[in-house]
Amino acid sequence: MAAAALAASIRDGHAQAAPPASVEPQQPVAPANDDELKALRQTAEQGDVRAQTRLGLLYVNGTGVPLDDGMAVDWFRKAAEKGHAEAQVYLGLMYDSGNGVPQDPAVAVDWFRKAADQGLAFGQFQLGLSYQDGTGVMQDVVQAAAWYRKAADQGLPSAQNNLGLLYSIGSGVPEDQVQAAEWYRKAAEQGAADAQFNLGMAHFSGKGVAKDFTESYRWFALAAARSLGVAQTQYVNARDAIATQLTPAQLGDAQARANEWMAAYLKRVSPQ
Repeated sequence: MAAAALAASIRDGHAQAAPPASVEPQQPVAPANDDELKALRQTAEQGDVRAQTRLGLLYVNGTGVPLDDGMAVDWFRKAAEKGHAEAQVYLGLMYDSGNGVPQDPAVAVDWFRKAADQGLAFGQFQLGLSYQDGTGVMQDVVQAAAWYRKAADQGLPSAQNNLGLLYSIGSGVPEDQVQAAEWYRKAAEQGAADAQFNLGMAHFSGKGVAKDFTESYRWFALAAARSLGVAQTQYVNARDAIATQLTPAQLGDAQARANEWMAAYLKRVSPQ
């Protein structure tokens, strides 16, 4: 397959740069039993902000308790009003989505900003996303890039990926394909599938990094292995398209590199 035809194949499969990443509330650890849940509730009722936030997460996920967005909002608010940064972001997300409260993106931004001003990377990222989308605040890609950078510098993969995207198109920052690839790599090495795909695209096109179809295949394969649904289909299509350009030896090498990376990653993130 000629290079032009390969590029067309990838585009037809919608395998272009992955869209800006977002962050969802974390999955809380379910109480081991009713006694642990009772103790958690008592601690929350006594005003402990960490317990209040955890209880809110249990309700928003339906983990160990019935799913109840209204109860989640109540507990997030208790902690948020005491200045707990994580709770402020979670409360902001509830306002942003309209779950448990009337949807109000402007109020969401207010809560994101409170957390961001405390230095919480999660809050900085969400505030950057609001500025990028113009949701709840006037669109301002320069502000989006600035807040993404604050979170990216703290190691948040979703912020690193999104900052890379802004560099790749020169939005809010000067276009710089090398910077874009460097930020994709930081997030990709932490296991972010969208960033792994974007790094694969950089190697496919030779933008900011050496053009290398073997490396492109490796990152596409890892992205496909770490995603689901429509995104996974996109990444699989890209992986399979690039595979047609590799010799059997090159393909075997790319697959071995992907497997080695995955084994090292799982070892790194698995509980000791």
